[in-house]
Amino acid sequence: MKTYLKSELQQVPVDQRVPGRVYGVSDHLEDNLSVVCIFYDKNTDITGTKWNYWFELPEDMLPVRMPEVGKEYEFDIKRVLIDGTTGVQRGVLAGFAIELIDANSSFVVDNIRPLPTPVVLPELTIPAGTQLERIEYLRKILSEME
Repeated sequence: MKTYLKSELQQVPVDQRVPGRVYGVSDHLEDNLSVVCIFYDKNTDITGTKWNYWFELPEDMLPVRMPEVGKEYEFDIKRVLIDGTTGVQRGVLAGFAIELIDANSSFVVDNIRPLPTPVVLPELTIPAGTQLERIEYLRKILSEME
């Protein structure tokens, strides 16, 4: 991973920062960027720490591809105190939070992933002809799909 000077990076104005997105942060403009945080509100990250400068990160500096707040995802969940079952739930990501599991918690999210893209198959019409001709036509279609 390349090291970036803070002077090489673009600062993100408060009104353009997206909650839940990872940014480079610093209290000073000198030297290399060495800290990244998840934005929460104004100049604060999700842990409540305030930072003076927030920088847009180049793709190669992102620690992971973060899901975006406000988009729909699939969540693997485990019901902790109810019965220990697991399942998949779809919903809009409302934000990020750090919480400890305690007696008031009812489930844990293990994984967040984009919704699967549905496979759209072409409409299939079988032409008239002998059974052998129709089977050959279907084999051709199947080989194109593979």
